[in-house]
Amino acid sequence: KGKFAKTETIVLPHFTLIGATTEIGKLAKTLQETTGRLEEYTSYINALAYRDSLTGVKNSTAFKEARHNFEKEIKTSDAAFAIVVSDINSLKRINDSYGHEAGNELIRKSVKRICDVFAHSPVYRIGGDEFVAILKGDDYTNRYELLARLENLTSDEFFRFGEYTLPLSVASGMAEYDPKGDDTFDLVFERADKAMYLRKQKIKEEILV
Repeated sequence: KGKFAKTETIVLPHFTLIGATTEIGKLAKTLQETTGRLEEYTSYINALAYRDSLTGVKNSTAFKEARHNFEKEIKTSDAAFAIVVSDINSLKRINDSYGHEAGNELIRKSVKRICDVFAHSPVYRIGGDEFVAILKGDDYTNRYELLARLENLTSDEFFRFGEYTLPLSVASGMAEYDPKGDDTFDLVFERADKAMYLRKQKIKEEILV
């Protein structure tokens, strides 16, 4: 007669399998939650990289990216936008006379007015006292009215800083994208910047009169 090797069947207790499955589920949930928090933190850090710490508006890095995107839009679609360049008047004088915190408050008060007027458009801080709004959609459609409103809100205005009442004045200039003559974003920006400087010069002349 042939001889067969004796074999044994090992049966794992049912509660052990249930326990292992539960632990795996907990680990998977923890891993998912950790991944979610990491993604949120990464998004937060990326957002900080594109925000101006003093005012909360977008910074020059974000503006460079927007410029690149508009360059592509100009070349590939029917673009329609306007650029408003704004420059805060008397910032250096207020910094020198009342301190940098007073100057910072002037910057914050000024940019709040810009953001309130161009509520549907991104605003960028591209220099110490220089800001840019890129108008599209409703803000582009109403650009002349909005620019006039901004000038009214930032001409011969004042704000309180401690015991002092300080002037708030912003010079702004606007230029629209012209599909017949503008093949780059920079051409539109340069016209807006020039319009801003002309407005700034006019304000200075009015003060001297």
